[in-house]
Amino acid sequence: MAQDHYKTLGVRRIASRAEILRAYREAARGCHPDLHPNDPQALRKFYRVQAAFEVLSDPEKRRAYNRSRVPSDTTRTASFDHPDWRDARDVYGSLTRYATTEVAEPAMGLVVATALAIGLQYLAFFDTLLQADTPAAETPVILSGTLGLLVNLVGCILGVVVLLGAIQMRKLENYRFAVATAIIATVCCFSPWFLLGMPFGIWALVVLCQERVRDAFWS
Repeated sequence: MAQDHYKTLGVRRIASRAEILRAYREAARGCHPDLHPNDPQALRKFYRVQAAFEVLSDPEKRRAYNRSRVPSDTTRTASFDHPDWRDARDVYGSLTRYATTEVAEPAMGLVVATALAIGLQYLAFFDTLLQADTPAAETPVILSGTLGLLVNLVGCILGVVVLLGAIQMRKLENYRFAVATAIIATVCCFSPWFLLGMPFGIWALVVLCQERVRDAFWS
């Protein structure tokens, strides 16, 4: 069976690079040849630790490694075998399929609501540009002049961030970014248009807080 690099270093599949580096140093210290001379078993473990760190510390290699493990999904079903999850296991068959099903609707809701909000926000942005010369008394203060342009521009940028995060969430990639996306969608107040995404942001946060869903993310 192929080596499980995450298990070798004792880290979760959503571990950050700093966590991987810290785990590598601890693991290497426990089997380094200089500290365990004439110990073949420690040497073999050290080589495994080195190989695991080489893959997981490189974003591209880590992504390719994660993708290579998708078909079997055998290393990610242990936490799905609890008796309380027997019914879900019978229905979904694997942790990946379960998590994909759970995030699908809130992620799609975020995509649709945010795409609509971005379109409306762009209209407001260009409307503000056209009204740049309008006297302040004739337009709402928050939507006029430089401040209005800045508010609309920030709203558009945050909308794009939410869109990208929702797509990553749908693919079970980058758990931390997915959580940040849900939080932005929930608390964003730069424009009333983005209130459309608030219920989906809350829904996504509830789903992402599930331990099984968190464990299913590849990064």
